[in-house]
Amino acid sequence: MNERKAKTYKSPIRKLVRFFEKSRDQWKTKCLEAKATAKGLKHRIGYLEQSKMEWKTKAKELEKGLARMKAQQNRAQSLEDDKKKRLISPTHRFVWKVSSNPCLITPIRWAIFCCLSRSFYPPSRVFAVPAVRSR
Repeated sequence: MNERKAKTYKSPIRKLVRFFEKSRDQWKTKCLEAKATAKGLKHRIGYLEQSKMEWKTKAKELEKGLARMKAQQNRAQSLEDDKKKRLISPTHRFVWKVSSNPCLITPIRWAIFCCLSRSFYPPSRVFAVPAVRSR
């Protein structure tokens, strides 16, 4: 079989021992520093992932809140637009309770109704809401 030749050094053994010990210690120190760096980076990755999830959750909640606020704003805007349309439209809604039926009439018809109602009904009955009897 192959026999290995033993290395022979020309330097004295006391110097070689010191050199090899120093080399070994430097290698161990370098390895321990690399392990500590790797461990620190693993912890940092875990922290950053957790932080990322928290921010993502917070962003989603804020997006939902924004969507709710936009929906409220749209509802308020549509109600305001409806009010403006009612005020601008040629026909206005006038509700009176003679026979408890609300009616949609034009302003001219309203004026005619008011004139006629004075002659046919006493003024207290034209706009009167039926009274609730108490027991």
